[in-house]
Amino acid sequence: MKKIKSENGGITILVLVSILFMVSFLITSYVITANKVQTQKEIIQETRKIYESQRSMEEIYNSYFGDDEIIPIYTAEQLLAIGTGEELEINGKIYTFSENAVYILKNDIDIIEENEEETYEPPQDIIIDGSNYVVTVTNFEKQVKKYKSQNGILQLYIEGYTKLNYIQGNGAQYINTEFIPDQDVKIEVNYDFKWELNSGQFVPLYGNTDMYASFRPSYTLFYVKFGTYSNNYSGSNYPTGILAQNKNVFTFSPSGRRIVPTNNDFTSTTPIYIFNVCNANGGLTYTYSTDYFKVYYFKIWNGEELVRDFIPYKRDLDEKIGLYDLVNNVFYSSASEYDFTGE
Repeated sequence: MKKIKSENGGITILVLVSILFMVSFLITSYVITANKVQTQKEIIQETRKIYESQRSMEEIYNSYFGDDEIIPIYTAEQLLAIGTGEELEINGKIYTFSENAVYILKNDIDIIEENEEETYEPPQDIIIDGSNYVVTVTNFEKQVKKYKSQNGILQLYIEGYTKLNYIQGNGAQYINTEFIPDQDVKIEVNYDFKWELNSGQFVPLYGNTDMYASFRPSYTLFYVKFGTYSNNYSGSNYPTGILAQNKNVFTFSPSGRRIVPTNNDFTSTTPIYIFNVCNANGGLTYTYSTDYFKVYYFKIWNGEELVRDFIPYKRDLDEKIGLYDLVNNVFYSSASEYDFTGE
Protein backbone atom coordinates (compact mmCIF):
# COMPACT_ATOMS: atom_id res chain seq x y z
CA MET A 1 0.00 0.00 0.00
CA LYS A 2 2.80 2.40 0.89
CA LYS A 3 4.49 1.57 -2.38
CA ILE A 4 1.39 2.58 -4.42
CA LYS A 5 1.13 5.92 -2.57
CA SER A 6 4.81 6.57 -3.16
CA GLU A 7 4.41 5.88 -6.88
CA ASN A 8 1.34 8.19 -7.06
CA GLY A 9 3.35 10.98 -5.40
CA GLY A 10 6.18 10.58 -7.90
CA ILE A 11 3.78 10.75 -10.77
CA THR A 12 2.21 13.92 -9.36
CA ILE A 13 5.61 15.64 -9.08
CA LEU A 14 6.50 14.59 -12.60
CA VAL A 15 3.20 15.99 -13.93
CA LEU A 16 3.73 19.27 -12.09
CA VAL A 17 7.27 19.61 -13.44
CA SER A 18 6.00 18.87 -16.95
CA ILE A 19 3.27 21.48 -16.62
CA LEU A 20 5.72 24.09 -15.34
CA PHE A 21 8.09 23.33 -18.20
CA MET A 22 5.25 23.61 -20.71
CA VAL A 23 4.06 26.93 -19.23
CA SER A 24 7.62 28.27 -19.25
CA PHE A 25 8.06 27.17 -22.86
CA LEU A 26 4.79 28.82 -23.89
CA ILE A 27 5.70 32.09 -22.12
CA THR A 28 9.14 32.14 -23.72
CA SER A 29 7.67 31.43 -27.14
CA TYR A 30 5.13 34.21 -26.65
CA VAL A 31 7.82 36.72 -25.68
CA ILE A 32 9.98 35.77 -28.67
CA THR A 33 7.00 35.99 -31.00
CA ALA A 34 5.92 39.33 -29.55
CA ASN A 35 9.42 40.77 -29.94
CA LYS A 36 9.62 39.46 -33.47
CA VAL A 37 6.27 41.02 -34.33
CA GLN A 38 7.38 44.33 -32.80
CA THR A 39 10.61 44.24 -34.78
CA GLN A 40 8.70 43.47 -37.95
CA LYS A 41 6.35 46.38 -37.25
CA GLU A 42 9.30 48.74 -36.79
CA ILE A 43 10.91 47.53 -40.03
CA ILE A 44 7.62 47.94 -41.88
CA GLN A 45 7.18 51.45 -40.45
CA GLU A 46 10.74 52.44 -41.38
CA THR A 47 10.29 50.98 -44.86
CA ARG A 48 7.03 52.89 -45.25
CA LYS A 49 8.77 56.13 -44.19
CA ILE A 50 11.56 55.57 -46.74
CA TYR A 51 9.01 54.74 -49.45
CA GLU A 52 6.78 57.73 -48.63
CA SER A 53 9.77 60.11 -48.45
CA GLN A 54 10.23 59.68 -52.23
CA ARG A 55 14.01 59.34 -51.76
CA SER A 56 15.91 57.90 -54.66
CA MET A 57 17.66 54.54 -54.40
CA GLU A 58 20.99 56.40 -54.50
CA GLU A 59 19.98 58.53 -51.52
CA ILE A 60 18.81 55.46 -49.60
CA TYR A 61 22.11 53.72 -50.37
CA ASN A 62 24.11 56.77 -49.31
CA SER A 63 22.24 56.91 -46.00
CA TYR A 64 23.88 53.59 -45.14
CA PHE A 65 27.29 54.36 -46.61
CA GLY A 66 27.88 57.80 -45.11
CA ASP A 67 27.65 60.20 -48.08
CA ASP A 68 24.47 61.74 -46.69
CA GLU A 69 25.59 61.88 -43.06
CA ILE A 70 28.00 63.69 -40.78
CA ILE A 71 31.42 62.10 -41.18
CA PRO A 72 33.43 61.67 -37.97
CA ILE A 73 37.12 62.61 -38.09
CA TYR A 74 39.46 60.91 -35.62
CA THR A 75 42.89 60.93 -37.30
CA ALA A 76 45.20 63.14 -39.37
CA GLU A 77 44.76 60.78 -42.33
CA GLN A 78 41.00 61.30 -42.24
CA LEU A 79 41.34 65.07 -41.83
CA LEU A 80 43.64 65.34 -44.84
CA ALA A 81 41.15 63.32 -46.91
CA ILE A 82 38.35 65.87 -46.46
CA GLY A 83 36.88 66.86 -49.82
CA THR A 84 39.06 64.46 -51.83
CA GLY A 85 36.27 62.04 -52.76
CA GLU A 86 38.13 59.12 -51.14
CA GLU A 87 36.20 56.28 -49.50
CA LEU A 88 37.42 55.39 -46.01
CA GLU A 89 36.12 52.96 -43.43
CA ILE A 90 35.53 54.45 -39.98
CA ASN A 91 34.23 52.29 -37.13
CA GLY A 92 33.02 49.63 -39.56
CA LYS A 93 31.22 52.05 -41.87
CA ILE A 94 32.28 53.34 -45.29
CA TYR A 95 32.19 57.12 -45.86
CA THR A 96 32.73 59.08 -49.04
CA PHE A 97 34.81 62.19 -48.30
CA SER A 98 33.05 64.41 -50.83
CA GLU A 99 33.22 68.20 -51.08
CA ASN A 100 29.59 68.61 -50.05
CA ALA A 101 29.73 66.32 -47.02
CA VAL A 102 29.57 67.58 -43.43
CA TYR A 103 32.40 66.60 -41.10
CA ILE A 104 32.84 66.64 -37.33
CA LEU A 105 36.08 66.50 -35.36
CA LYS A 106 36.05 63.82 -32.65
CA ASN A 107 39.62 64.27 -31.33
CA ASP A 108 42.45 66.74 -31.04
CA ILE A 109 44.55 66.04 -34.15
CA ASP A 110 48.28 66.55 -34.74
CA ILE A 111 49.75 66.99 -38.23
CA ILE A 112 53.52 66.78 -38.67
CA GLU A 113 54.91 68.20 -41.93
CA GLU A 114 58.31 66.90 -43.02
CA ASN A 115 59.02 69.39 -45.81
CA GLU A 116 57.81 72.76 -47.06
CA GLU A 117 55.72 71.20 -49.86
CA GLU A 118 53.40 69.67 -47.25
CA THR A 119 51.99 72.97 -45.97
CA TYR A 120 48.50 72.30 -44.59
CA GLU A 121 45.71 74.63 -45.70
CA PRO A 122 42.34 73.97 -44.03
CA PRO A 123 39.36 73.77 -46.42
CA GLN A 124 37.37 77.00 -46.39
CA ASP A 125 34.27 75.81 -48.27
CA ILE A 126 33.55 72.57 -46.39
CA ILE A 127 31.52 72.45 -43.17
CA ILE A 128 33.56 71.13 -40.25
CA ASP A 129 31.99 70.98 -36.80
CA GLY A 130 33.57 70.06 -33.48
CA SER A 131 34.62 73.33 -31.86
CA ASN A 132 35.94 71.57 -28.75
CA TYR A 133 38.89 70.08 -30.62
CA VAL A 134 42.09 71.65 -31.92
CA VAL A 135 44.11 70.74 -35.02
CA THR A 136 47.81 71.36 -34.35
CA VAL A 137 50.10 71.63 -37.38
CA THR A 138 53.89 71.52 -36.96
CA ASN A 139 55.86 72.35 -40.09
CA PHE A 140 59.32 71.15 -41.06
CA GLU A 141 60.88 74.19 -39.31
CA LYS A 142 59.12 73.21 -36.05
CA GLN A 143 56.77 76.19 -36.27
CA VAL A 144 53.33 75.47 -34.82
CA LYS A 145 49.91 76.67 -35.94
CA LYS A 146 46.62 75.72 -34.37
CA TYR A 147 43.21 75.56 -36.01
CA LYS A 148 39.75 75.29 -34.48
CA SER A 149 36.31 75.00 -36.01
CA GLN A 150 34.43 78.30 -35.82
CA ASN A 151 31.16 78.89 -37.66
CA GLY A 152 31.67 75.58 -39.48
CA ILE A 153 35.12 76.49 -40.85
CA LEU A 154 38.56 75.60 -39.56
CA GLN A 155 40.10 78.90 -38.50
CA LEU A 156 43.45 79.83 -36.99
CA TYR A 157 43.00 79.36 -33.26
CA ILE A 158 44.43 81.72 -30.65
CA GLU A 159 43.43 81.06 -27.07
CA GLY A 160 41.26 83.87 -25.72
CA TYR A 161 40.30 85.15 -29.18
CA THR A 162 37.64 84.41 -31.79
CA LYS A 163 38.53 84.51 -35.48
CA LEU A 164 36.55 86.95 -37.64
CA ASN A 165 36.25 87.25 -41.41
CA TYR A 166 36.88 91.00 -41.37
CA ILE A 167 37.03 94.13 -39.23
CA GLN A 168 35.10 97.21 -40.27
CA GLY A 169 35.55 100.92 -39.61
CA ASN A 170 33.58 104.02 -40.52
CA GLY A 171 36.35 106.61 -40.48
CA ALA A 172 36.63 107.07 -36.71
CA GLN A 173 38.91 104.08 -36.04
CA TYR A 174 42.48 103.25 -37.03
CA ILE A 175 45.28 100.76 -36.29
CA ASN A 176 48.78 101.90 -35.36
CA THR A 177 51.00 99.09 -36.68
CA GLU A 178 54.03 100.48 -34.78
CA PHE A 179 56.15 99.64 -37.81
CA ILE A 180 58.27 102.46 -39.29
CA PRO A 181 59.03 101.77 -42.99
CA ASP A 182 61.70 102.68 -45.50
CA GLN A 183 61.89 102.27 -49.29
CA ASP A 184 62.15 98.45 -49.03
CA VAL A 185 58.67 98.06 -47.55
CA LYS A 186 56.19 95.56 -48.98
CA ILE A 187 52.47 95.47 -48.14
CA GLU A 188 49.49 93.34 -49.04
CA VAL A 189 45.93 94.19 -47.98
CA ASN A 190 42.61 92.52 -48.79
CA TYR A 191 40.01 95.27 -48.49
CA ASP A 192 36.44 96.27 -49.32
CA PHE A 193 34.68 99.62 -49.04
CA LYS A 194 31.57 101.40 -50.28
CA TRP A 195 32.37 103.30 -53.47
CA GLU A 196 29.29 105.56 -53.48
CA LEU A 197 30.57 108.40 -51.27
CA ASN A 198 29.90 112.12 -51.27
CA SER A 199 32.15 114.48 -53.22
CA GLY A 200 35.50 115.18 -51.63
CA GLN A 201 35.62 112.19 -49.30
CA PHE A 202 38.71 109.99 -49.05
CA VAL A 203 39.20 106.35 -48.13
CA PRO A 204 42.79 105.98 -46.90
CA LEU A 205 43.87 102.33 -46.90
CA TYR A 206 47.14 102.81 -45.04
CA GLY A 207 50.26 104.93 -44.81
CA ASN A 208 52.43 107.52 -43.09
CA THR A 209 54.13 110.79 -44.04
CA ASP A 210 56.44 109.15 -46.61
CA MET A 211 54.25 106.46 -48.13
CA TYR A 212 50.52 105.99 -48.46
CA ALA A 213 47.66 104.52 -50.52
CA SER A 214 44.28 106.23 -50.59
CA PHE A 215 41.14 106.46 -52.76
CA ARG A 216 38.91 109.39 -53.65
CA PRO A 217 35.87 107.46 -54.88
CA SER A 218 33.78 110.29 -56.31
CA TYR A 219 36.53 111.10 -58.79
CA THR A 220 37.71 107.48 -59.26
CA LEU A 221 41.18 108.55 -58.14
CA PHE A 222 43.92 106.59 -56.41
CA TYR A 223 46.31 108.75 -54.40
CA VAL A 224 49.78 107.40 -53.80
CA LYS A 225 52.99 108.66 -52.22
CA PHE A 226 56.43 107.04 -52.19
CA GLY A 227 59.24 109.05 -50.64
CA THR A 228 59.22 112.54 -52.16
CA TYR A 229 56.95 111.49 -55.05
CA SER A 230 53.17 111.85 -54.84
CA ASN A 231 50.43 111.80 -57.46
CA ASN A 232 46.87 110.69 -58.17
CA TYR A 233 45.81 108.22 -60.82
CA SER A 234 42.47 108.41 -62.60
CA GLY A 235 40.16 105.55 -63.54
CA SER A 236 40.93 103.78 -60.28
CA ASN A 237 37.58 102.21 -59.50
CA TYR A 238 38.72 99.35 -57.25
CA PRO A 239 36.36 99.22 -54.26
CA THR A 240 37.20 95.63 -53.42
CA GLY A 241 40.08 93.24 -53.92
CA ILE A 242 43.76 92.94 -53.01
CA LEU A 243 46.35 95.69 -53.20
CA ALA A 244 49.96 94.45 -53.20
CA GLN A 245 52.73 97.02 -52.80
CA ASN A 246 56.29 95.89 -53.59
CA LYS A 247 58.46 98.92 -52.80
CA ASN A 248 57.24 101.51 -55.36
CA VAL A 249 55.04 99.16 -57.39
CA PHE A 250 51.30 99.06 -56.51
CA THR A 251 49.30 96.21 -58.10
CA PHE A 252 45.54 95.69 -57.87
CA SER A 253 43.90 92.26 -58.09
CA PRO A 254 41.87 91.00 -59.82
CA SER A 255 42.13 93.91 -62.31
CA GLY A 256 45.87 93.50 -62.72
CA ARG A 257 46.49 97.25 -62.95
CA ARG A 258 49.99 98.39 -61.91
CA ILE A 259 50.81 101.87 -60.66
CA VAL A 260 54.52 102.69 -60.47
CA PRO A 261 55.55 105.97 -58.81
CA THR A 262 59.10 107.25 -59.08
CA ASN A 263 61.44 105.16 -56.95
CA ASN A 264 63.49 107.02 -54.35
CA ASP A 265 64.99 106.24 -50.98
CA PHE A 266 63.48 107.41 -47.72
CA THR A 267 63.67 106.65 -44.02
CA SER A 268 60.49 107.38 -42.06
CA THR A 269 60.09 108.63 -38.52
CA THR A 270 56.41 107.76 -38.17
CA PRO A 271 54.65 104.36 -38.24
CA ILE A 272 52.20 102.99 -40.77
CA TYR A 273 48.53 103.40 -39.86
CA ILE A 274 45.72 101.21 -41.25
CA PHE A 275 42.32 102.83 -41.99
CA ASN A 276 44.09 106.21 -42.08
CA VAL A 277 47.46 107.87 -42.70
CA CYS A 278 49.83 108.91 -39.93
CA ASN A 279 50.88 112.58 -40.19
CA ALA A 280 54.17 114.14 -39.10
CA ASN A 281 52.94 114.60 -35.53
CA GLY A 282 51.61 111.06 -35.18
CA GLY A 283 48.02 112.20 -35.69
CA LEU A 284 45.53 111.45 -38.48
CA THR A 285 45.90 112.92 -41.95
CA TYR A 286 42.31 112.35 -43.04
CA THR A 287 38.95 113.09 -41.47
CA TYR A 288 36.42 111.18 -43.48
CA SER A 289 33.14 109.35 -43.15
CA THR A 290 31.97 106.29 -45.03
CA ASP A 291 29.36 103.58 -44.53
CA TYR A 292 32.11 101.04 -44.12
CA PHE A 293 35.67 100.07 -44.88
CA LYS A 294 36.58 96.43 -44.31
CA VAL A 295 39.95 94.70 -43.93
CA TYR A 296 40.21 90.91 -44.32
CA TYR A 297 43.97 90.73 -43.76
CA PHE A 298 46.98 93.02 -43.80
CA LYS A 299 50.66 92.01 -44.19
CA ILE A 300 53.86 94.05 -43.99
CA TRP A 301 57.37 92.99 -45.05
CA ASN A 302 60.63 94.76 -44.32
CA GLY A 303 62.49 93.69 -47.43
CA GLU A 304 61.98 89.91 -47.49
CA GLU A 305 61.16 89.60 -43.77
CA LEU A 306 57.50 89.37 -42.80
CA VAL A 307 57.15 91.75 -39.84
CA ARG A 308 53.36 92.03 -39.49
CA ASP A 309 50.72 89.43 -40.34
CA PHE A 310 47.40 90.94 -39.27
CA ILE A 311 44.26 88.79 -39.11
CA PRO A 312 40.83 89.97 -37.80
CA TYR A 313 39.98 88.70 -34.31
CA LYS A 314 37.71 89.49 -31.39
CA ARG A 315 39.18 89.41 -27.90
CA ASP A 316 36.88 87.23 -25.80
CA LEU A 317 37.61 88.99 -22.50
CA ASP A 318 36.10 92.35 -23.47
CA GLU A 319 34.81 91.62 -27.01
CA LYS A 320 37.16 94.21 -28.51
CA ILE A 321 37.54 93.80 -32.27
CA GLY A 322 40.85 94.37 -34.01
CA LEU A 323 43.80 92.81 -35.84
CA TYR A 324 45.99 90.09 -34.32
CA ASP A 325 49.60 90.04 -35.47
CA LEU A 326 50.60 86.40 -35.95
CA VAL A 327 54.30 87.32 -36.21
CA ASN A 328 54.65 88.97 -32.81
CA ASN A 329 51.52 87.56 -31.10
CA VAL A 330 50.15 91.03 -30.36
CA PHE A 331 46.51 92.14 -30.58
CA TYR A 332 45.80 95.64 -31.97
CA SER A 333 42.42 97.24 -31.31
CA SER A 334 41.44 100.71 -32.49
CA ALA A 335 43.91 103.40 -31.41
CA SER A 336 41.04 105.88 -31.19
CA GLU A 337 38.22 105.97 -28.66
CA TYR A 338 35.89 104.35 -31.19
CA ASP A 339 35.73 100.58 -31.63
CA PHE A 340 35.71 98.52 -34.78
CA THR A 341 32.86 96.26 -35.76
CA GLY A 342 33.21 92.98 -37.65
CA GLU A 343 32.03 89.42 -38.10
